[in-house]
Amino acid sequence: MAAVGERSFGPLVLLAGLITVAPLIGDIPGAPTLLGLLVLLTLGQLLCQRRSVWIPSRLSNRRISKQKLFKGLQWTDKPVTI
Repeated sequence: MAAVGERSFGPLVLLAGLITVAPLIGDIPGAPTLLGLLVLLTLGQLLCQRRSVWIPSRLSNRRISKQKLFKGLQWTDKPVTI
């Protein structure tokens, strides 16, 4: 979260949207609703003027290498900048 900071809202909402429009996942009953709730909760935090997305400690204590993080961020930047 320290590396992503205020940019954490966009990639999370983009990921949920891409999963929702995927042909196989979007057809699963309840999946679009759950992803819609994820988007609602994420953007609700943005409306409450949080600086970054709140994530439960069970998930926030997980580690990822910087190389993998930046590769993932570059991947999400491509669809956003078009």
